[in-house]
Amino acid sequence: MLEVVLPGLVEQLQAEFPQLKRFSTLSPVPGFRRWLMQRLAEGSDPDTALLPELERDGWWNDPAQSEKLRAPLLRLCARYLTRQPSIRIDPVARFHLGNGARLERINWLGNSAPRGIQESFGIMVNYLYDHDSIEDNHEAFVRDRIIVRSPDVDALLHGPS
Repeated sequence: MLEVVLPGLVEQLQAEFPQLKRFSTLSPVPGFRRWLMQRLAEGSDPDTALLPELERDGWWNDPAQSEKLRAPLLRLCARYLTRQPSIRIDPVARFHLGNGARLERINWLGNSAPRGIQESFGIMVNYLYDHDSIEDNHEAFVRDRIIVRSPDVDALLHGPS
């Protein structure tokens, strides 16, 4: 049975706005930078070449530099967020996925404030709560260790390396 940490929030919103069927969050990815920097520091990953670029201060303010990092960082964030839940998953992702959300979209430079850059290179994520899918998504995550995700996230995972 679904145990929503915010009891009845979706139902409460639907009672107030009956025409709404889907709800979305814009959430941080607090563990992404730490995970990626550790992985790149090991040196055996093909993405290790990104390390000097990511260590350059202010790259997110330089459109040309930022654009070069966009595709690989979005792909790596998708990989980070879709690892099996048996591997320690991001706490914000665990919260939303455990409550029946779908990993909907990964947003480039959604938070370029210092904390956003420090935690996730500015990346933020949309989690979608579709009333008709919440219980199935919750069960898939908790019982079967499946991370339900959108075709957009799948495209990031299967795009060019």
